[in-house]
Amino acid sequence: MQLSKLHYIIEFDIKVFFDNVNHTKLIRQMCTLGIRDKHLLGKIKRVLKAPIKMPNGQLEYPKKRTPQGGIISPLLANIVLNELDHWVESNWEENPIVYKYSVNKVGAKSNGYVAMRKTKLKEMYIVRYADDFRIFCRTKTAAQKTKIAITQWLYERLKLEVSQEKTRVINVKRRYSEFLGFKIKIHSKGGKQVVKSHISDKQFKTKKKALVKQVRKIARPRPQIGRGGEIWQYNGNGNAKLLPNRDQY
Repeated sequence: MQLSKLHYIIEFDIKVFFDNVNHTKLIRQMCTLGIRDKHLLGKIKRVLKAPIKMPNGQLEYPKKRTPQGGIISPLLANIVLNELDHWVESNWEENPIVYKYSVNKVGAKSNGYVAMRKTKLKEMYIVRYADDFRIFCRTKTAAQKTKIAITQWLYERLKLEVSQEKTRVINVKRRYSEFLGFKIKIHSKGGKQVVKSHISDKQFKTKKKALVKQVRKIARPRPQIGRGGEIWQYNGNGNAKLLPNRDQY
């Protein structure tokens, strides 16, 4: 956003990602990555197919999805979307045209990008954390076309559907874009355009609610922790339950 001046961000939202991961496709992706240990693959298959107890008491055996909240799910998300990373990179960052200009030339990759900007190729960069990702583009037109292309690719290649209501293109010179609990925008400072970031509104409300709750505990401290321990926890110093009564401090 700041150094490369990529001011159009596509905020993607995959519909219930962890509920729509295709088991067969996932195992094939793991084999492609070089994971061939049958014992390990067998354990992962058992985790994926572990029965779910429904509200009526019946057991349901899933044919797709990964365990929501399971410690292995973010790792599996990275395996599933690894193909997306490489596909996006192949369109611009690692496009063969770049390497056409890279033989024994200083700054050759930059020369390759200059050449590509004269074509109809869409400039795009990906930043991803598990199933949450953003695509950075230089122009609104490129962002709109990229949004369509990635939506189609996800559905055709990984059988994942994008939420059209939550997926949008943001111009960060005009509006904030939210990612991983932060809201980010470009603003002018000293004749330059620099990134300005804050905690997101949703995270702010969550943190504020937690602090208000902790203030009440300071007023009426739990006997096993004491007021000092409650203040310690309010200040963000970890779980006071693991500490001795800190009233002497």
